[in-house]
Amino acid sequence: KKAGGRRTAITAGAVAVAGAAAAAASPVSAGEGPVWNRQSLLDRLMNDDKLAAMIVAGFLADIPVQLERLREMAARNDVAAVERQAHTIKGAAANIGGDALGNAAAAVEQAARKGDLPTAADMLAAVEEAFDRLRREMEVRREK
Repeated sequence: KKAGGRRTAITAGAVAVAGAAAAAASPVSAGEGPVWNRQSLLDRLMNDDKLAAMIVAGFLADIPVQLERLREMAARNDVAAVERQAHTIKGAAANIGGDALGNAAAAVEQAARKGDLPTAADMLAAVEEAFDRLRREMEVRREK
């Protein structure tokens, strides 16, 4: 049992490291890229479908909360918080292979980093749409 728990912790850490590297290497273009690169997620998880399903379920439960926080931060005109929150969403998307969502969040992050809150706020709809597409894709593939 202990070895299984350790494997899960190590695997989850590997997902985060690989996802962060993928996010850093991918070009930033709001909402572009594959909706979901499921195979990339499975590759990072050594093809462990059960672990992938757990990670996807957690992601689908958490991202709506993260998006709400992003909207609240933008409404408060807190550009530094918008940058951090967009970075958080970008990283989560990279961890699960959600390239389009990651790129949309990265565009918000970059605009906020430049201090351009109006542009960052205008891009929130693209982030939400990218998440909606990703969620639909994940749900369709989960049903198969």
